[in-house]
Amino acid sequence: RRARAAAGTMGACFSSPPARAAAEAPAISTEALFFPKDKSARRRSGGADAESRLHAALGEARRTLDVCVFALSDGRLAGVLKAAARRGVRVRVLTDDEKRLDRGSKAKELEGVPGIELRDDRNSSKLMGGGKHADSAGRTSHMHHKFAVADGGRVLCTGSFNWTTSAVLSNYEDVLVLRGAQSSAGEAYQKRFDELWAHFA
Repeated sequence: RRARAAAGTMGACFSSPPARAAAEAPAISTEALFFPKDKSARRRSGGADAESRLHAALGEARRTLDVCVFALSDGRLAGVLKAAARRGVRVRVLTDDEKRLDRGSKAKELEGVPGIELRDDRNSSKLMGGGKHADSAGRTSHMHHKFAVADGGRVLCTGSFNWTTSAVLSNYEDVLVLRGAQSSAGEAYQKRFDELWAHFA
């Protein structure tokens, strides 16, 4: 029989070829998400497709979901974290201390949710030896990462995308979703999150 070639989808998402045979090493699949589709994108258009795929990737978490983001003000993404916690997933969120206090930040509503732990980088000045929110050279510092890692590295989402509504609807952003059995990149991001989580305890 002639095998059918799967047609790639141009637009909001690009995916890697199908998984290899089970006899080979576990496959690593990648998916590129772009926001928005065009300047007038709304949730019902290209941006929504990328958004739903990002939600689906985060929803694949079975045991742990660790999120390290500069800003978190999108209600739907906050809802994804709450849903994961309700499924019994341990959720940890590390964010910037100043953005945590922004008007519209969803960090406050995540505080106290069973299964969700929240920290920020407010101790960075003390740990770096500088003034308020500054390193030893006096420069302002921020928790500026934008990544999420699930189940010790089995799923990794990383890119320019801040977890804000403007990132979904207005900004030109990207997210790379990497799936695999604890890929080296996923494990590296998990290690980095664990280091930062302990650093800002």
